[in-house]
Amino acid sequence: KKIHKVRIALALIEAHRVALERFTDEFVQKQDEYSTPEHMVVEESKQNVDNAKMALKDIDKDELKSIVSHLLCRTILMKAAHRVEHMHSVGLITEQEATPYLNNIQNAFLSISSKIPQCTKA
Repeated sequence: KKIHKVRIALALIEAHRVALERFTDEFVQKQDEYSTPEHMVVEESKQNVDNAKMALKDIDKDELKSIVSHLLCRTILMKAAHRVEHMHSVGLITEQEATPYLNNIQNAFLSISSKIPQCTKA
């Protein structure tokens, strides 16, 4: 499915971005000056990112934007639900107060899921 392909590619790109940042901060002796082994690691990472970007080029731009927007909305809603659940678990709000928020979040999640049918197609 396209949505899975996009999710995997975006996750890989972000993982390599974070890894490169940490690698540079923790292991590179001089910023912007890589030793031969460091250069090899950086180049391999860049190649993996390029491969992930190439995989995304197979998808129509408008459809890709729609899928990315859909994934972003899902992420925001999941974070909102976790925040409400956390607030309830530490006693900031009661279950009675949390329930309407969680129901609204669930309804929004179902709504966006039903409005992006192309995300589930091959």
